[in-house]
Amino acid sequence: MRFTTKLSALITLLVALAMFLMLMGCSYSFFYVTQDRQERRFDSLVTSLDQAMLQESPRDQEKWLPIVMRPLGIVSIRVEAGPTEWSIAHAAIHRRRHAVDRRHGGGFAVQPALAA
Repeated sequence: MRFTTKLSALITLLVALAMFLMLMGCSYSFFYVTQDRQERRFDSLVTSLDQAMLQESPRDQEKWLPIVMRPLGIVSIRVEAGPTEWSIAHAAIHRRRHAVDRRHGGGFAVQPALAA
């Protein structure tokens, strides 16, 4: 093989490798950002629910929580505060557990729907 043919093959190989690495990096970044966004949305729901537990009864929260749960893909929320338990549930798919403010001595589990 001539030198120019070898050089062209090497440059083609390096360009293909660079394109593959860029594709892998973009894919990783996309999945990382998606996961980070989901974490922030769940954390904001945790904060909202924690603040609402100080001011509202569970019956009052049942009015607005389903409206917030649907866009976030949450199918079930179970609040545990000591010996008492309160839940809003649909068909549970998988679980995620969050701790709430330490004053309440409890936590709640959020069960988001899997992406279709």
